[in-house]
Amino acid sequence: MANPSNTYDLIVYGDEVPGILGLVSAAREYYRRMRQYPRTLLMVKSNAKDGLGGTLVRGELAYLDRSSLDWNFLQSMGLPTFGDPANIYKEFLKRAEVDWIALDPKKGDAAARWMLGQVGAQILSNVRIESTIVENSLLTGIKLRRGDTYWGKQFIDATVNAELAQFAGVRKLKGYETFGLPESELPVTLCFQTEGLSIPTLKQVETSSLTRFSNPRDLEAQHWLDIAAGFAAELATILRGDLFDAAGRLKTLYQAKDFVDIRSRALSIAYHSFRQKKWSLAETGSVFDNGNVAVLPQERLSWNSLLFYVNGTEAEKLARTGAKPTPAMEEEMDWVATWIKKAMGATSVKPATELYIRHAGNVTGVVEPLTGTKMLEGGVPDSEALASFSYHFDVRGGITGLGAKGREKGYSRVGFHTKPIFNVGIRHAQIRDVPNLAVVSPASGFEGYASSAGRIVEFNVAVAQGLGIASAIALIENRNLAEITNLEVRKVLVKTGQLPRIYGQPNPEAAAKMRKFEADLVIPPSSKPTSPLPILTPTQLTDIREHWAQEFIQPLFEKEYLQGFGDRTFRPQANLTRAEYAAIVAKTFDFPLKSEPIDFFDVSSDFWGADAITKATRMGFISGFPNGTFRPQKNLTRTEALVALVSGLVLVADNTDILEFYLDRNQIPSYATRAIAAATQHGLVVNHPHRQRLNPLASIRRAEVAATIYQALVLKSRMPAILSPYIADADIESLNR
Repeated sequence: MANPSNTYDLIVYGDEVPGILGLVSAAREYYRRMRQYPRTLLMVKSNAKDGLGGTLVRGELAYLDRSSLDWNFLQSMGLPTFGDPANIYKEFLKRAEVDWIALDPKKGDAAARWMLGQVGAQILSNVRIESTIVENSLLTGIKLRRGDTYWGKQFIDATVNAELAQFAGVRKLKGYETFGLPESELPVTLCFQTEGLSIPTLKQVETSSLTRFSNPRDLEAQHWLDIAAGFAAELATILRGDLFDAAGRLKTLYQAKDFVDIRSRALSIAYHSFRQKKWSLAETGSVFDNGNVAVLPQERLSWNSLLFYVNGTEAEKLARTGAKPTPAMEEEMDWVATWIKKAMGATSVKPATELYIRHAGNVTGVVEPLTGTKMLEGGVPDSEALASFSYHFDVRGGITGLGAKGREKGYSRVGFHTKPIFNVGIRHAQIRDVPNLAVVSPASGFEGYASSAGRIVEFNVAVAQGLGIASAIALIENRNLAEITNLEVRKVLVKTGQLPRIYGQPNPEAAAKMRKFEADLVIPPSSKPTSPLPILTPTQLTDIREHWAQEFIQPLFEKEYLQGFGDRTFRPQANLTRAEYAAIVAKTFDFPLKSEPIDFFDVSSDFWGADAITKATRMGFISGFPNGTFRPQKNLTRTEALVALVSGLVLVADNTDILEFYLDRNQIPSYATRAIAAATQHGLVVNHPHRQRLNPLASIRRAEVAATIYQALVLKSRMPAILSPYIADADIESLNR
């Protein structure tokens, strides 16, 4: 039984700034309607005493990536320098005293604490998940390793690796598996702060380095450059070329109000020659790159420049273990500190306590995935937009292997330099199969190139504000988070005066190029050879008691025609994929094989369901598509499931008059009318909660599949008949009266 003191309306897992501001948005909207704050809990993996705000605070990513719009566009639209961010983000930046770019981590922590305190949120530190409780496809509880369990109604996962979602059974692609590259990942950064290093001194050191490295007659400097290049002539040429801009001028640093952009690799060359280490992320595992430097009070500079190579597995591991730097990373940081003190005169160089992890895979199974193409098309329609945002497709450090894959498809370049200006929605963050859970982070439901722009904090705060409002609506109306639409959230923003300017711009030419690229290189989630969660056969299912389909599910489970999940759940409300349906059919029926096996393009031999798909298709239960694909991870609709059963069982209908029984018969696809009539006549159709509503186009749920499979076994005299009020046993004669 749930402990009332551990029961909350909304639980946010992970204290990244989007998650914090999503919680605040939810609490404020709930208060606006109900005149009281909901019970909210922020779960922090680290010690909250070290600061709240995740990467921006403990990771000291003080140089904020802001929405990036061309000056002419800003002028034409009458927009300020960074466009018009989400209202909640503007408040956070103001409370943290951010001028343009630079966020003092201590002030970010203070702003986050004030906003959380204002809505009465509780904070729990040092959280490690042991397991989750999922009932009827809804996440209901989080059990921690220390033994206590926390219960909630709605959940938001704000971690870079969607850790809570993974524990709840949501499937996540590793690394850039969206391109078929699960072990390719963006580098991580160990940010650091310097003290006692002024901007004039930094300029002086950089200018001297630029002047010497660009002078071919300075033989000593050229020798240092060769050391930084690992004595590789091609890399040395690249490094020399990077010292100049397109007009042939030296690329000196750019200084603005509160930040510095180091545009050349002159300092990189200087460090790597000092370190006697080749400037190559892939070969040596780390580089001192062009720095993004935030200018903080008291002559402090915060640097985002020390990059470390990680693969997909390593990024996930780092995220799981609190983003702590490895000993090798700390050693490299010591070298950087020594060099900066020696070369630039800094009095102190202090690394952050946590890494900046740019990306660690993406979840699947969201309501509506977001692609790079969709961004270039302008994002969600203006009428549904919650904000607008622009940023380049930034894959700093590169995606290892993408160039080779591109060349195989005839692409000489795989980078996209057109910045999308797109409208923001929430549907890519809402989890379809765990409908009271959302993921707002770089691990949201991005496909293709989308995560490279969608990983930015400012964008995710706009999404989080929308999810917060959606959570409040769901709590008040007793709905699930995934049911709330962009339009419902937008109406709240309009009503409360929080809707920012909307200015998404479709770029048809760039979108067409991206569409072709993503079509050629992105592997649809439906074809990725990844098994669902580990399937076990627990002695008792914990989430079907008193469920309407329990009497159908239990006997099939006992005969092992159906299986549960490793957490002893069946998840009756979860959708079913084509591969999972094929597995059930292959397990349940053993009919003669009617056709030769087909090699589907998107079903590899090591795919977990390959054998089941072969058997199910050869028995005639389910078929592929004309283009030679099977789409194993595509959700099955109720119509498709019934048509498949009718085909495999070779059933026919006397006529289609029986379809008059259904109130929504006009929704039945024309190709399926005779099959649905046959399924109805032979007692295969089970409709919950309304017997006369077929919902033919809806995705079929696991409970519904169990019911139809059970009825098929009744037809074959392999199971006893059940008297259920949901069986669509239409009487043809009565319909004809």
